[in-house]
Amino acid sequence: MGFLNERWDVFAHRHQLPPVLAANGAPWLTWLMIGGRGAGKTRAGAEWVRAQAMGRAPLASEKAGRIALVGELTVECAALWCVLMHEFWTGDIQTINALVNATALLVTYWGFRFGVLGVYISGRTREKVSALTGQDSPGLVEKLVKAVVKKK
Repeated sequence: MGFLNERWDVFAHRHQLPPVLAANGAPWLTWLMIGGRGAGKTRAGAEWVRAQAMGRAPLASEKAGRIALVGELTVECAALWCVLMHEFWTGDIQTINALVNATALLVTYWGFRFGVLGVYISGRTREKVSALTGQDSPGLVEKLVKAVVKKK
């Protein structure tokens, strides 16, 4: 059964795999995935990172030397680091194995959500939406003013 868990190339939908080449024929630099709930964005990102770490074709040509763990808050990265260091220090193999097996979950929360694949819009910040669409999205104050003006 473990073999099947590692066969992402067999179970992935076509939209969950990165393009081989960009529209101009060169290797792609940014892969933007936009999809609704359940479209497989998180799993696709986790599997892409796993392939980079292990050097698995067709998603990677060789093992990545370093993979950055990016968190929105410094405390998120520090918390993960503390847990990992504690488990390595105590030698708790079961917990270390559980963390290794939970790679997709860790990448999901601390990595993919914040841009492992280049650009990922969560819809929470005006700056990200404005940067991607080129349109200014209203902030909280503008929304409140608009709501008050409409009620009059």
